Amino acid sequence: MVLDLFDYHRNTFCRNEPNELVGTAFTGLGDNMFPEPRAGDFDARWRQAIAHTIRANGARDRFGTEKDYFRAPWRAHLGQSLMSRQKFRARVLPRPQGQLVEEWPCPALYYDAAAQARALPVLKILLSPAWVLKAHDLIDTQLVVHVIRRPQGFAQSWWSRYVTGIGGGPEKVFADNQPSLIRILQHFGREEEMPSHYSLADLVVSELWRWRYMNEVLLDQMSGSDRYLTLAYEDVMHNKLPWAEKLYGFAGLEMTPACRQSISSMQNTLFKARKSDGLDPKMVEEAVAQVIGDSPFRDKLLNVDPGAVS
Repeated sequence: MVLDLFDYHRNTFCRNEPNELVGTAFTGLGDNMFPEPRAGDFDARWRQAIAHTIRANGARDRFGTEKDYFRAPWRAHLGQSLMSRQKFRARVLPRPQGQLVEEWPCPALYYDAAAQARALPVLKILLSPAWVLKAHDLIDTQLVVHVIRRPQGFAQSWWSRYVTGIGGGPEKVFADNQPSLIRILQHFGREEEMPSHYSLADLVVSELWRWRYMNEVLLDQMSGSDRYLTLAYEDVMHNKLPWAEKLYGFAGLEMTPACRQSISSMQNTLFKARKSDGLDPKMVEEAVAQVIGDSPFRDKLLNVDPGAVS
């Protein structure tokens, strides 16, 4: 949602989850969740990854056409229409080791490289608090927008989109969570709560511990920075235009009449009826209480006073 708001501006270059694509420039950056003892050349590697990412498109990106850095409207419409199709990309892009390419250089057919270089890069980076903290400390122009979704909504979305989809099923996701979970529980002094075997309740608790850690370390270490902005996902969904104006102001972007009109017309799909195969809400609430109850950022994490754009 927040990436969509930025993407309505004609002079932003938005990338969706480039760190989740296989074989991209982010691969060599090291652990993205926990601080590493050796962070020596992170600055150079991060800058190199960003420089590569802002000259490329990826399979998870939006394929809009209303940008100032496209050469001509007809070229942009044709190029974006073709490159948005996986079957077309499979035919025209190289396939190293027979694998489909998930990221490729911006096509010169319709991208004006000089104009693109003047656009504001906006990257949606998931599950990477260690990288975000390092980049914020090392680069004094690095802005961070931290979107916090209520844990109840997060858990339901995670279950339907990941666990029962690409994650491979509940027991596999539970096993995958174990290495990070023990470190997170140690971080919070709760290692005695490490589960010894799979259960659905423990799976939900384990993921909420990961959710708490990834949000709380950013709140703890970046609150007070004028280059750090937090917002609640649900608030943005209810008040898109006011939050977009705040985001544009934070990033130094002009809110044009065209942007205002496009954002005002966005469809709100957050509160559609939940799928019948979702998690039991009572179980989720019990897990949230167990994990979040002692957090010094409890109110912020739960978004207990939504609605205001401060």
